[in-house]
Amino acid sequence: MLFGRSLVRFQRTAFQGVRFNSTSKVQSTASGLSSKVSFLINQTVFWGKVVAELGKQVYVKEGLAPPKVKDFETVYKSLYAQALQYVKNPQKVLDLSKSFKITKECVVKYGAIGVQLFGLFSLGEIIGRRKVFGYPVFGHEEHSH
Repeated sequence: MLFGRSLVRFQRTAFQGVRFNSTSKVQSTASGLSSKVSFLINQTVFWGKVVAELGKQVYVKEGLAPPKVKDFETVYKSLYAQALQYVKNPQKVLDLSKSFKITKECVVKYGAIGVQLFGLFSLGEIIGRRKVFGYPVFGHEEHSH
């Protein structure tokens, strides 16, 4: 009986040692991860403030200002009038498309605009999914429709 009790005590102590080792490993990993995340957050805040200050300086030096309501009205009125002309006379659209020449500058300009639009669209997708790749999987529950 004495031998049985000492064996049980040894197993308990060994198990507690394993448990302590596994929790200490998790604890050290978590503290290392939290310090890295804290560093990244501080860097993000710092560079965000730098970009904001730089943006303010550019805004002031360039004399930037949001467009006035009158500017919006003139632009949209002219676009509306032009669209009405093309609807009334569709031959103008065909003539414009035939006379349009594709140049290297045109391809570069519209290619750059396309890349920017694609980047903004992709960024919106990433934000919407809350993941960079793929959509989140919430489990293997069966859904009946």
